[in-house]
Amino acid sequence: MTDLKPCPFCGDPMKMSMASEMVVHVTQGSCIIGSMGFVSAGAWNTRTPQWNPDMKAAPDCVDLLLYQEGWAINPVIVGRRQGSTWLSDAWDIDGEDQRPTHWMPLPTPPEGE
Repeated sequence: MTDLKPCPFCGDPMKMSMASEMVVHVTQGSCIIGSMGFVSAGAWNTRTPQWNPDMKAAPDCVDLLLYQEGWAINPVIVGRRQGSTWLSDAWDIDGEDQRPTHWMPLPTPPEGE
C-alpha cells in the first residue's frame, strides 16, 4: 500500500477510499477542497510547490496564487505583492484582515503543440 502525503491545504492525513478507489481525507473537516476525491495515489503524491506562509518571502511584482482563510467566496486568487501592498484583479485586498496568509508560485502553463 502506498503511503499518502498529507493534504497540502490543511495538513490532515489522507487515505484510499475502498468504495471509490480515490484519495480522500481520513476525516471530513473544513478543508477548502472539501470531500473532493483524487484519482490515484501517484497523482496525489506528486506535488507542485507548497503553500508558503512567509509572506515576506513572496517575490515582488510577480503573479502568485494567494490564499486567505477568511476569503469565503474565493479563498484562492491570483495576485501579486508590490512592496507592502497586495494587488489582485479578482479581489479588493484592503486592510490587515484582508491580506493573504499564504502564497505559492503559479504552475507552469501547458506547452503548445
